[in-house]
Amino acid sequence: GMLLEELRNISPAVKWSRMKGGCEGFASKEDLWRACHRTRLAELLRVRIGEFHSTTFPILIERLKKLPWAAYLHRQSKCPSIKTVCHRSSLYHTEAVNERVRKVLRERQIILKDDILEEVPEEEIEENATVHLLIDQNVVTVSVDASGPQLHKRGYRLDVGKAPLRETLAAACVFAVNKDIQGMEQSGEHFLKRRRLWDPLCGSGTLIIEAVSSYLGKSAVVNRKFAFEDWPIHDHEGYEKFLLSQEEERTGMIQEQTLAIGSDISKDAIEMAKKNAERSLTQQFCSFQQGTITETAKRVEEGAVLLTNLPYGVRLHGFHEAWRSVVSVLMQRQDILPYIISNGWSSLPLPPGWGCEQVLSFSNRGLPVQLMKITRDSNTNKQDMQAE
Repeated sequence: GMLLEELRNISPAVKWSRMKGGCEGFASKEDLWRACHRTRLAELLRVRIGEFHSTTFPILIERLKKLPWAAYLHRQSKCPSIKTVCHRSSLYHTEAVNERVRKVLRERQIILKDDILEEVPEEEIEENATVHLLIDQNVVTVSVDASGPQLHKRGYRLDVGKAPLRETLAAACVFAVNKDIQGMEQSGEHFLKRRRLWDPLCGSGTLIIEAVSSYLGKSAVVNRKFAFEDWPIHDHEGYEKFLLSQEEERTGMIQEQTLAIGSDISKDAIEMAKKNAERSLTQQFCSFQQGTITETAKRVEEGAVLLTNLPYGVRLHGFHEAWRSVVSVLMQRQDILPYIISNGWSSLPLPPGWGCEQVLSFSNRGLPVQLMKITRDSNTNKQDMQAE
């Protein structure tokens, strides 16, 4: 639901709808460009170039020949990566399907001669050179990659710590928190317009940067190329005008001020966060400070939103100390609105009268993770806290 809502906000003119594994819609080239630059939740974007029914290889070949390959793949180029998925269909052997696709591309003179028919190794694949086939109940859907590398690779996070939260997941947590606060306050405004954000375990600063960047309306990506830029059909001049118009929209949108604070006990983490913020062009709206959770809390404005990713997985060794510090601060600061990202939230040692409300669940590096809102009894005091 979040991705559908985001896409409808990005391109209201497109009739977006849900589909298995994502969303789809009939979009103009400008809407495609806008989605690539603006989406914070999608991992990839594809353009569907054909859909047809096929139960045999001769039919598959015949229909593949009719597709507009030359609009998306350069002639006499390297063989693209061909990724096929088959479900409940007469054509179920993926490599046999891939061989037919390569045969058609060779006959159409899209790829080079016979000795280049093997797929290019993954590390050598060009950003524009991926073809996807989904064969489900004998319906073949053919798409070409439009975005290139996964969209969580924004281009700003070159400095990372141990087990960082992927940018798209961080953006999803910010999106969910914003929706939850809007519901509580019955307001359609972004929470950063009224509150400040604090991540006391900020690491390389991903949560802070994603929150501030989305609020400012900045492009989700910086200094990266999209696969559609290499298509033969690509409108280079129109795209340049589009990029200029996007910059003009964002210029002077908001007065410079600190919208979010990221803190961490690690000096190296703070330095990484600052560099990432500079590359994302959000540095003047973020404050990254080295210090303990208790120390930094003294500098956090009243009514702030606490959003942090507690240690889990390879970071588990610091979980209990971090959680105790968060609880200690929350006992003293009833004004702070806390949201916690954690694996195994049901085992969180909560003081009497406290509770958790799940806001979002997802998988991070194979681990089930939950975004939880912490609810507190205002009468709870330090003596009530359960010992861990």
